[in-house]
Amino acid sequence: NTLKHKSSAIPPTAQGRGFPCEGINERHCVGHLAREYDGKGYTTRKTKDGGIDGYVISNRTSETLLIQSKLHEQSAGFGVVTQYLGVLKYWQEISASTEKFPYSITKMIICCPAGFSLDAQEVAKRFAKDIVLAKIPFPVQM
Repeated sequence: NTLKHKSSAIPPTAQGRGFPCEGINERHCVGHLAREYDGKGYTTRKTKDGGIDGYVISNRTSETLLIQSKLHEQSAGFGVVTQYLGVLKYWQEISASTEKFPYSITKMIICCPAGFSLDAQEVAKRFAKDIVLAKIPFPVQM
């Protein structure tokens, strides 16, 4: 697969340095949501990240939001949403019982530029206090 730059929104430090496509998009997604929630965003390392791409600590809502970005050409489905509902519950348990992650986790935001299937949207509606679906265009498409 070749990277196709569809936007000039790619951070200048990442251009031409061989960063994987997902890394650029994860930073873009976390940065976008940090601005949206008036907070500070952090990305996680590429592996052994506990199933999350980053998190935002919101000043506006006083929440800590886990972020997962999916680079799908088609809408993300039921399985993606239910998988990350489980990841959210794991992190909520970790944050409540240890200092490994010292923030109280409130929600998981799943970003996908292609949107979400009707089944995925239905799951998100049922668990609206836990899951938010965000259709955010990414700067780099595969």
